[in-house]
Amino acid sequence: MSRLRVTVVLFPNFELLDVAGPLEMFLMVESVLRDKDAVADRTERGYELVMTALDPPLSPIKSNQGPALALDRVGVPQDESMHALFVPGGMGCRPLFKDAAYLDKLRQASTQARHTLTVCTGSALLSCTGVLDGRMATSNKRAWDMVTALTDKVAWQSSARWVVDGPFWTSSGVAAGMDMALAFIEFDFGRAVAEAVAKRVEYTWNQDQFNDPFRAMHRSKV
Repeated sequence: MSRLRVTVVLFPNFELLDVAGPLEMFLMVESVLRDKDAVADRTERGYELVMTALDPPLSPIKSNQGPALALDRVGVPQDESMHALFVPGGMGCRPLFKDAAYLDKLRQASTQARHTLTVCTGSALLSCTGVLDGRMATSNKRAWDMVTALTDKVAWQSSARWVVDGPFWTSSGVAAGMDMALAFIEFDFGRAVAEAVAKRVEYTWNQDQFNDPFRAMHRSKV
């Protein structure tokens, strides 16, 4: 049996919960699948997570909050089996907005993945590559003015917990990434599995992507 590969892009000062929250959801899937007879005939048994950096920084990479994560690899993934590319946000993505070499690597990585997922200002970083041009997307509402000023080629959705447009999944700020991750699990494995994951981690899943309690918070504060 195989796992669906999710490649997580890390950079110095990434937002810790942007990564840790969704990854907790992804890693719980295999346990749920083992206990569900209804999905026993699936060939995929969950997700495989690969930590990568597009540039060669020192490993492990420190989050904005301090704790660090170790890398599995460095450089643009050369992997046709990459199910999803996962891009967090955080203060560390801001110096990369105008880093042409980095953006080219991120564009290449996104092109190779079947799906690209972003959390918080990760969508702002991805938008700088041009791959979101003509697409709908959302981002952290507290950084809304900053994010939307980066490009007018993206149809930014100001009232959305997360947005799906083709292969691109973008979520609002920080904790919203967990809602999006559960929606992505539902997309891959069905609602029953996603709901079982949420129950196991004792998380109240906001299943309505347009139920955004922070939609009015359009101020660049983070």
